[in-house]
Amino acid sequence: MSSPFPEQVAPGGILVYPQIQSPNYVPGTSGWAVFSDGNVEFNDGTFRGVVSGGSFDGTDFVINSLGLFFYSGTPAAGNLIASVAPAAGANDGEGNAFLAGFTVYDGAANVQVHVNSSYGAPAIELPTGVGSEEDHLAIYALASNVGDANEVISGIIVGPGSTYDNTQPGIILNSSAKNGSGNLASGELVLEDSPGSTKVIGLWDASGFFVTPADGNTYSTGQTFYIASSTTINSTTPIAITGLKFNVAATSYYVRGVIVGTAASSGTTQPGSFRFNGTATASAVDLQTNIVEAASGETVNKGLITAFNADPTVLAGAWSLSATYFCEFEGIMQFSAAGYVQAYGRVTTSGSDASWTVSGESWMIVQPI
Repeated sequence: MSSPFPEQVAPGGILVYPQIQSPNYVPGTSGWAVFSDGNVEFNDGTFRGVVSGGSFDGTDFVINSLGLFFYSGTPAAGNLIASVAPAAGANDGEGNAFLAGFTVYDGAANVQVHVNSSYGAPAIELPTGVGSEEDHLAIYALASNVGDANEVISGIIVGPGSTYDNTQPGIILNSSAKNGSGNLASGELVLEDSPGSTKVIGLWDASGFFVTPADGNTYSTGQTFYIASSTTINSTTPIAITGLKFNVAATSYYVRGVIVGTAASSGTTQPGSFRFNGTATASAVDLQTNIVEAASGETVNKGLITAFNADPTVLAGAWSLSATYFCEFEGIMQFSAAGYVQAYGRVTTSGSDASWTVSGESWMIVQPI
């Protein structure tokens, strides 16, 4: 079969001339051309099958084996504005270094969305590129105890670090464990002042917001509610009431609550009492107390607690066997040094002869003022 281009194509389909072209061919402007070196130039085209190639160059983008690159003009060194790449590289083909993942560039600054291999976690890196930036702002999503029943997912925001001290503030947001064990959903405010050294400054969960200063204790910054667990009081030596314990800072607190106690069904009747003590240093204690039997017409015994490790100034008389008593308290506690405060109960005249039991209906509210 004869060639449709007898002057341009030799037998066997070999192109004789350097190129074939349309009559109106103007490089980069109009027409088309097919060159003997394998290059072609066309205007728009429609392809119904697969288009394959080692690289694609556009007016402001390049696709090659390294990734997809966009430029603020003709592809060249210094004008890379975005890239999509499976791995970081030193040269995009135009002289620009680039990062892994999806990255947007603006001079030395960039926004990088990728999987951080150091943590195996999705990450958004946000370096500004300024000289004083020792470490950059970043956001991570991290899973812990993966595959276990207590799997937890955390969101971590790491603040920037300065060349002055490279102390980085951060926020950690934790999900509830997959099986509900341990702590439920919570958040933490942290400071990282050296690699691997993270200090928790504050935290919050369903109970409220708490701060953790340098003394290592955790303190509520709002009203906190405590509920007691059943505790047997069978000694003249004060016994800690389970659940009624709280940490305090060196400040003032409003305290209010009720300890519900039921006397034993047998033994020598005697007054029951309660008090507060702990490792905190109390500079002033002023609690009003009311102790009364849960029965019609009973006398309300009004007293005061004015110091740590002291009974109310007025107690109810000997508690009747099997009777229930309400020990109410309300007032102010001031502290000059941080520590914990614990509610205690005791019998006043005989050890285990006639005990009483703290009910789980007992409660206490504590609020800094």
